[in-house]
Amino acid sequence: MSKFIYILDAGHGVETKKKESPEWNDGTKLYEYEFNRNIVSYLSFMLRESGIKYHVLVDSENDLSLSKRVKKANELKEDSIYISVHSNQFTDNRVNGFETHYYNSGEKYAKIFQKHIGLLGKDRGLKQSSFYVIKNTDMPAILTENGFYSNEKECKKLLTPEFQYQIAEAHFRAILEIENNNI
Repeated sequence: MSKFIYILDAGHGVETKKKESPEWNDGTKLYEYEFNRNIVSYLSFMLRESGIKYHVLVDSENDLSLSKRVKKANELKEDSIYISVHSNQFTDNRVNGFETHYYNSGEKYAKIFQKHIGLLGKDRGLKQSSFYVIKNTDMPAILTENGFYSNEKECKKLLTPEFQYQIAEAHFRAILEIENNNI
């Protein structure tokens, strides 16, 4: 039996503007909403197969406002941890790596997630942030930024199902660590 229910938020939807990579010379392009949903899909499969309780917050490609995401999460009455999955972008296309954001009560969980996702590329560490979804949820909450789709080399990796699975697996290992070590 799970200690927590893991609320999985595939950040952004198809209507969110400017959440996509440039179109690269080979015609490929990453849309963040698709990437985020792929990670959550792989992760939810792993959790289901392991008998760990989870709830997928957004179950379509459509946008759900930040306030509605928070409201839905806060309506879950069980002990839970909110995990918002993202990929990142920056004006300098050389920037790359993985980072985890937290607000107050999420710090100890953010450290665990960063320990695992930081192994997938450049470890950009923990960031204390006040993103709406992690600031306004009633439970500990984190937001993972899994690579930069504005960096062509990293984006090409992010587009592959194999690397997406590895990202989901890193999230899964963090959850297992929380569950197995009674954190």
